[in-house]
Amino acid sequence: MKKYKNIVFDVGGVLSGYKFVEVMVEKYGHEPEEAKRVVRELTSDPIWDEFDYENYTFYEVVDLFCEKYKEDEEFIRELFSHMGEFAVPYYDVWDLVHELKLSGYRVYLLSNYSSLTFKWQLGDGYFLDYIDGCLFSHEIHEVKPHPVIYQKFFEKNKLVPSECLFFDDRQANVDGAINEGMDAVRVVSKDFLKEKLNELIEAAKAAE
Repeated sequence: MKKYKNIVFDVGGVLSGYKFVEVMVEKYGHEPEEAKRVVRELTSDPIWDEFDYENYTFYEVVDLFCEKYKEDEEFIRELFSHMGEFAVPYYDVWDLVHELKLSGYRVYLLSNYSSLTFKWQLGDGYFLDYIDGCLFSHEIHEVKPHPVIYQKFFEKNKLVPSECLFFDDRQANVDGAINEGMDAVRVVSKDFLKEKLNELIEAAKAAE
């Protein structure tokens, strides 16, 4: 495997998963079909991206949803009042991120996230101890896969794109990274990611 200097991670779907439906059903007593429908409705709506742009406050975006989906307002407000409960930390992946660091790689985050949702969901994640730099969409009010977010990421962290390998769970974001000169891999499962990270760790050992 090509020897990279920098390993770059998206967060949601890569370093963590989410259990919106499960929590709303198991902890707050909603019907499964209702929970699936509303969560699917919200996460597929362009309004959802406004969290990551952070042109509006978190609570203003919630109000936009409630105005659009009036019949689901009670569910929506309850959902967003529990944002700190939905993340599923991938601890085994975090441990491999630590091994990447010990193997000599530098580790970065490039993710579409609002300041509040990241803080509420993953702000105390110990993987942050291994991070050399990051860029979140809310910092520049732009999201992947727009070219500017990759360019700003390289500028902020003083990185050479060809020395970076990026992991993201969305093909559009992978394609955007490649278009800006960074190698990228789509994460199709946690086991797939773990396999790729172990390959990187082994490659570093072989190069010693």
